[in-house]
Amino acid sequence: MKGDWLASNTQVTIHIQQLYEEYRSDDTSRRAALEKLLTQQLGLQIKVEMHRYGRNYGTLSHSRKLTIDRQDDQVYRILFDKGMNFLEKTNGAYQITESTYVVVTQQR
Repeated sequence: MKGDWLASNTQVTIHIQQLYEEYRSDDTSRRAALEKLLTQQLGLQIKVEMHRYGRNYGTLSHSRKLTIDRQDDQVYRILFDKGMNFLEKTNGAYQITESTYVVVTQQR
């Protein structure tokens, strides 16, 4: 990840849903592995939060959105037309490989 909005103390939180198999075996190793891999790959402080499986805990929204909360209290929401498979990494940079749209709104 690159951009003027990123600082050395930027923290990114990613939410994932616990799988049924992980729930049955009380396994959270995927969360830890993702956190470690993404921190290494992106060079940022990555926190992966795993939402528990089951109707008692609710489910994670399937929406494709990214919310950026800045330290100066500005909040941006980015809405994606579809998943991130429209991007392909080539020579260390991401390229858009098919038509899609992205909407960026400032929340405050």
